Amino acid sequence: MEPITVFIPMTPACEVMRATYNESRDCAVLALSNALDVAYCRAHAFLANNGRKPKHGIHVGELITRKRGIILGHKLQLVKRSGSLAKFLREFPSGRYLITVRHHAFAVVDGMVHDMQRQSPRRHIRKAWRVLASPAAISIEQYIQ
Repeated sequence: MEPITVFIPMTPACEVMRATYNESRDCAVLALSNALDVAYCRAHAFLANNGRKPKHGIHVGELITRKRGIILGHKLQLVKRSGSLAKFLREFPSGRYLITVRHHAFAVVDGMVHDMQRQSPRRHIRKAWRVLASPAAISIEQYIQ
């Protein structure tokens, strides 16, 4: 049985930020923002500082490799190289993920697709990275225990 893909559109705050930046082709910005749970402007600035030009895309996978999996203080771990979105949602029902497909990127958070467009359950995933706890969160947890 195919899992139900739940589409979560952009928040109103995110739409305002996109309008402020007058952006397009910013799926990588939205994907990072949603997967890492950071503000759109922070993800936008990070990608701009790492070669993304306004209104142009960026190869997220190449950037993650170049940064050795550390993006905005979060460790990203490659968990899947290929397969359908439906299969991915069955295999990874919880957690935060950054997903790349052909010419596009989006986030999956606890089994829900966060994107500006609907994704087919049959959509072929090229790569998926799990977002691990940020180093700051890990060090704080050590003090609490």
